[in-house]
Amino acid sequence: HDLLLMDGMYGVRPPLPLVPGLECSGTVVASGGGFKAWLLVGKRVACAAGVRGGGGWAEYACFPVENVVKLPDDMSFETGACSLLNPLTALALMNIAKERGAKGIAISAGASQLGRMVTRLAVRQGIHVVHIVRGGEHVKILRKIGARNVLISGEVEFDSELTEMCKKMEVTLAFD
Repeated sequence: HDLLLMDGMYGVRPPLPLVPGLECSGTVVASGGGFKAWLLVGKRVACAAGVRGGGGWAEYACFPVENVVKLPDDMSFETGACSLLNPLTALALMNIAKERGAKGIAISAGASQLGRMVTRLAVRQGIHVVHIVRGGEHVKILRKIGARNVLISGEVEFDSELTEMCKKMEVTLAFD
């Protein structure tokens, strides 16, 4: 989301200068007022800036209390930071795939939180996924959740392997 926003390709153009970070997580250190916000002081939370905002990449950020969710104690900040927008994005991508009758999809950044969410949804719906990743550590992450069709974009044979795998998996849609 944030990279698209910074490239001006997210669908909205927020005023500049902009600190990126449409979603983030952290510990609430202060409240701007109100009972609900006061209850979150000292708590671990996930935050969403909304499509016109940003700021989650800053050391300190301020969000409306409606955009803040308390994290479970056993959830990492990394998972929490991806727990608001990514699930909705994954559902939207799978709805697009279903509407278009896709038997297979390809997804870049396949080992990202979003990529893994899409994978879990696709498997449930019987849609094949070709994952494109940047390195071997990403392959291991995907293998742990049962992904079979994983390609490393920097490999010499990447283009031909991608073409072959997409034909085999009947890929008709790609998400980048």
